[in-house]
Amino acid sequence: MSLTLSQRLARYICGASYRDLPGPVVDRVKGRLLHGFATALAGFQGPSVQKALKLSRAVEPAPGGATVLRSGDRLNPLGAAFVNSLMFGARNQSDSYRILTHPSAVVVPAALAAAETATCSGKEFLTAVAAGLEVETRMASGEQSIKAVQHRGFRASCTYGVFGSAAAAGKLLGLSEEQMAHCLGLAATFASGTAEGQRWGTDETSIQDAQASRNGLWAAFLAREGLLATDTALDGEVGFFHAFTGGAVSDTSQVTQDIGQRFELMKITSKSFPAVGFNQLPAMLMTSLARRHNIRPEDVGSITVEMSHEEVFYPSAEFAKHWPVTGLTEYYVATACVLGEFPQVLPDSQIRASAVPGEGDDGPADAATQARILEISKKVFIRFSRERQIYHPRMTVRLKDGRVVSEEMTPEALHKGLDAEVELLRPLVPLTGLSPTGWRRLVTAVGRTEELSDVSPLVAACVPVKGSGKARRPAAGGPARRGGRRPGR
Repeated sequence: MSLTLSQRLARYICGASYRDLPGPVVDRVKGRLLHGFATALAGFQGPSVQKALKLSRAVEPAPGGATVLRSGDRLNPLGAAFVNSLMFGARNQSDSYRILTHPSAVVVPAALAAAETATCSGKEFLTAVAAGLEVETRMASGEQSIKAVQHRGFRASCTYGVFGSAAAAGKLLGLSEEQMAHCLGLAATFASGTAEGQRWGTDETSIQDAQASRNGLWAAFLAREGLLATDTALDGEVGFFHAFTGGAVSDTSQVTQDIGQRFELMKITSKSFPAVGFNQLPAMLMTSLARRHNIRPEDVGSITVEMSHEEVFYPSAEFAKHWPVTGLTEYYVATACVLGEFPQVLPDSQIRASAVPGEGDDGPADAATQARILEISKKVFIRFSRERQIYHPRMTVRLKDGRVVSEEMTPEALHKGLDAEVELLRPLVPLTGLSPTGWRRLVTAVGRTEELSDVSPLVAACVPVKGSGKARRPAAGGPARRGGRRPGR
């Protein structure tokens, strides 16, 4: 009898080991960790984070529990995963896969809470994060997997993210192969999140990913306690894929094809600045063209950007997002043209204004410069086609002197390992609460994760001490074992 999808995935997860991870995969996972930790620390002051932390301190405190990044609060593991995941997404700079999912923001917080709970080594943590990222991206990898989910009004990031967090957490909690299959089945029951908030940029969008992180961890705990799920929870007649894609995904064999040999997680893209994923490359293209050809704003006749149909009608053609001016691709391109690049650091108010209609159109510049940006944005024209792939924009700039220059970019420009992330994130360091010394300590801890006997140095590096360059250990002592079986390497 052939294995079901949950059984095939469980076999992969439980069999995954650090020694089987190629060097480039380890480097990419470390890049995801550093990017996630840095953007989370920078997002700590976000209003949704602070509200959730205040509530969690009241209802979920747990001395000796899992750690909230930056604050050092100890909560039960579920609460810590929730708040930390909120931090990962607070600045709209979490990484993405196929635009509409944000794997690290869901997987890493759950994995960190599980690793603290089970006192896991750095190698075990890296292996579990890699497995979680791989499971989530593979679940969402089919041609119709994301499109169909969004078409039905669900949000792909949280819908698929719960499987990544469940896989990573279950691996770290030492689930058996049978328990892991149940864990993934329970995660299917917890999959949730509608896309209406995504269209309007309201708070439930960030809460959905945080809840997916929490739910995946909860599924792992429940499976460890012996709760059962049907083996056909994912690919059964009325299982996950039928329910969330309306039958558009009926053949799930591609989910596990070449798993462990080919790594889908390598397609996860980083973000250089706070913005939706598809606005990254057009702004980078404008920056590149302006520098290479010495283009000044007053020289520009027109700017044409060729993009994918999926990008222009984000998050789906059926239910497109209502964008404010400062969230449009035209605005990002014009900003890069006027300023010479799009700023990597924006205040929280400007990040929110770029995503939420009615929040104002304040941009990353003074009033006079903002007026120039808006004027240039009128010269930016978006062309789209169904044939052009996502993250493959082409830009053509026609100058008033008759010159025409063009350039194209591919997603590889957003595929970043640890060293590339160190350079990318440097401008963000002042917002993280870390001193230069503290930043170097975090970079070193991430770079040496596989050498760690447990994850406490990573956690400590993410809890800065006020007014010093040191990072401190989280309050209430080190992480405690909760009776789970020690997971194998």
